[in-house]
Amino acid sequence: MPGAYVEVLMPTVMNEHPLAALEAYVDAVADPREGNGFWIAGLPFDYYPPGAPEDDSEYGALSWLPAQVIGFSAGSRGQASDLFLGMMACRVAGLFGGLIALRGDLTKLCDNPSVLTFEGRFGTEAGDVVSPEFMRYWMGCPGFRLFN
Repeated sequence: MPGAYVEVLMPTVMNEHPLAALEAYVDAVADPREGNGFWIAGLPFDYYPPGAPEDDSEYGALSWLPAQVIGFSAGSRGQASDLFLGMMACRVAGLFGGLIALRGDLTKLCDNPSVLTFEGRFGTEAGDVVSPEFMRYWMGCPGFRLFN
């Protein structure tokens, strides 16, 4: 059964140097990496290289439209997979000035008022989009999980 999926929304198109840094990051966390698939602590993940968003109009609530999208998915379900996925998305979004698309409405996963009122969450037609700071805060709260 596939696990969670998140996207990092990039404000600009990545050129050669940021793309090399992204590939180096994925290689650094992967143990081992085979193409776009890789393992972390015995858990399977996939990486989807930067590409144009399928429908950027669904992000109209943001002050900018994504120029590229980088996807990460877990090949299994569970809190460990969700935490690793969240950490990867935070790192990549932080490195390149992006935001994290959760692909769902956070209120369906979480009822913690401290999370739901934390700054850095934006509702869009495609679901909530969060800042890396928001994601890091949420990952530290009980009951953290991502959309499958």
